[in-house]
Amino acid sequence: MRWALFLATVAAYLACRQAAGIWFKADLGEAQWRRMSYPAEAALFGPLRGLGADVQVIRAAAIYYDITKGVFDDPEGGWRLLMATLADGARFDPWDRNVYRLTMGLCAFHEGTRDAALALLQRGARLRRHDWEIPFIAGFLYHLLAHDDQQAARLLRIAAERPGASIVARRLAASFLAKTHGVEEAVRFLLALRQRMPKSQRALIDAKIRQLCHNARCPQEVRREVGNGQ
Repeated sequence: MRWALFLATVAAYLACRQAAGIWFKADLGEAQWRRMSYPAEAALFGPLRGLGADVQVIRAAAIYYDITKGVFDDPEGGWRLLMATLADGARFDPWDRNVYRLTMGLCAFHEGTRDAALALLQRGARLRRHDWEIPFIAGFLYHLLAHDDQQAARLLRIAAERPGASIVARRLAASFLAKTHGVEEAVRFLLALRQRMPKSQRALIDAKIRQLCHNARCPQEVRREVGNGQ
């Protein structure tokens, strides 16, 4: 009974927030409205931080769907809202893997949200001390997307030194630090990242793979797989 009452309260709050957003978002902007609504949501969820993060992840997936369908009059505003929503997810629960998965698979590949996404991944790498995958992926993305090899080397080294780090992570970190990595290594990494994303959210990664393969020799099956963004 207590849970039913709580969930009904959450549903009522979100409905009121949506109705209020119709009146205020046009003037305030999507991302600013998102920032203003966070304190109320934090108070609503109270100690249930994980549930609050789950709601932000679900909302982020819906926002991305709306972006792909052209719902936003200002697409960049939609991307800012998506990034702000994921940042709120990390504020609710800094250890939620899905927040970082969507950040690395979506916002990191969009130019307008790239810096904020990489900063959020770097924070996640610092907080999730038991996790080697987030600093590993963040380091590679700093190299591939931000062209910041100093930051990339630092994060890849952290990933390689953490307990449980895979041989692949250690090999790529060593390869990177020795400046022996290349397009083939980048494509292999992106294909692994691609498998972590739902099919409906692979378009940005596929576009990056196509860009890398444009002037390089990539296996024909890779070209076929990402050719239509499937």
